[in-house]
Amino acid sequence: MTQIEERLSQLEEVQRRTQTQINQLVEVQLQTQVSISQMSNRVGQLSSRVDEFVFQSQRLFGQQATRLINVEGQTERLEAIAKKLDRDYEEQKASLNEYRITTDATLERIDRILDYLVKGSGDSENS
Repeated sequence: MTQIEERLSQLEEVQRRTQTQINQLVEVQLQTQVSISQMSNRVGQLSSRVDEFVFQSQRLFGQQATRLINVEGQTERLEAIAKKLDRDYEEQKASLNEYRITTDATLERIDRILDYLVKGSGDSENS
């Protein structure tokens, strides 16, 4: 073989190796593209799930806020009822004390009148 043929043979070998490497690169590029596509799909799914989670969380927080407002209102009403019952109790207690004082004074007067009448009837029987 001549030098030219030898050189051509070497160049053909280099070209075959280069072509093989290009084919491998194309194959790797396709695999990379498939992987990127799969990851993109997965990211899309995760994004949808995160969006759904955020939506449901906001919905639940909204429901809980509504319930909390209702509970706070009920608590305020119960506090008002308890305060009114306490005031009513104190008023009843004061009225009962006044009634007791009046009743005790009335019983004391009745007792004195009875004593007077008993003493008076005893004096008239002696006379």
